[in-house]
Amino acid sequence: MTPDFHDGFLDGFLLFPNEVVHLYLRTAAGQAYSLVCIGVQRLKLSNVREGNIILDVEVRTTEELEAADIDELYEISTADMIDRRANLLEAAKREALQEVIVSPSYGAEFMVLLKRWEIQPGVIK
Repeated sequence: MTPDFHDGFLDGFLLFPNEVVHLYLRTAAGQAYSLVCIGVQRLKLSNVREGNIILDVEVRTTEELEAADIDELYEISTADMIDRRANLLEAAKREALQEVIVSPSYGAEFMVLLKRWEIQPGVIK
């Protein structure tokens, strides 16, 4: 079961070799967790600020991936990139990738396209 991160905090992240990312999250009650992202294919972290208050953490399964997810992660913005979008979406579904999104109330937004993820209590280094 995933902890409730609403009004919690995104405290930081570490990028590791071999497509692994650790995202450090804290609940509103102060409990620390590591979101371990394994098999990372694409990552977007933007708007990092002091505080980085979390609105929601959402997981999208392979079946739930949409063209808009690909647009956001790969920064596809023009109509002439429609073929690229379709190819990337098809590849993500073929590889059974998922997406994890950390939406902010304030500050950092995190999106990752990955093979699997897990939540670990405490901060893993």
